[in-house]
Amino acid sequence: MATAWSGSAWQLLRSRHFSIGKTYVHRDRRVGLVLNPKVGSTSIRQVFRELRTGMPEVERLLDGRFRWLKNARSLPVAPLGDYWHALSHPAEYRFYGFVRNPYARLKSAWEDKLAYGHETGYPRSIRGRRLRAIRRLCREHGLAGAGEGEPIPFDAFVALLETANPAMANHHWDAQADVLLTRQLPYHRLYHIENEFERGMAEIFAALGLPPSAARFILSAPRNVSTKRAGALYDAQLAARVLRLYRDDFEAFGYDPDSWRGQ
Repeated sequence: MATAWSGSAWQLLRSRHFSIGKTYVHRDRRVGLVLNPKVGSTSIRQVFRELRTGMPEVERLLDGRFRWLKNARSLPVAPLGDYWHALSHPAEYRFYGFVRNPYARLKSAWEDKLAYGHETGYPRSIRGRRLRAIRRLCREHGLAGAGEGEPIPFDAFVALLETANPAMANHHWDAQADVLLTRQLPYHRLYHIENEFERGMAEIFAALGLPPSAARFILSAPRNVSTKRAGALYDAQLAARVLRLYRDDFEAFGYDPDSWRGQ
């Protein structure tokens, strides 16, 4: 998939969806990799971390900065000037990323961030002001999950997203086209995480100039897989609502609107 670049480097840097913590740039190879939360990002970080510790001969090719940052110890962080160059001249780069079935991604985000927090504690990114805002919206719209300690059901979560309230914005469940900045960055290829992870990583390795042995080394190991703890949640009515929310993602990334069964 290729997209036309619009805007400026400064606009991209200021975008709430751009972060050097989830973007890898190799200026010499003119390659960029943008991570998509809830779409294999943990596995991709694990891949880079294992490569750098298990194959010292590729360390130079995966050089990074700011190792004191947790994310920089896995996905290498390029010099800041390299990000500016890539975002100023994106047409010179090949950007890569991974996408996921929107039904599955939304369910996974809810399971990870909201489904069990009332029992096991909410993640840091949800606790505090964000959680209070979510419960306040539940009260305002008469939805389950308004009270302290109450679970926030999946259908209530979807209803909150339908309000389009800014308090519900989150890169874990925002539209993938927005998170990946596909309207601004000229992607060379976006891979379906369901069946193209190994192929995608191998092609990204090749674009980075890594030896074929790197792909054999790293892709032979099992990867992190999201667990479907809640079972099937969708019915035709709920799926139709989610389809309306993420129609652009379904169309842009080629996912079947009827693929909600079994999610």
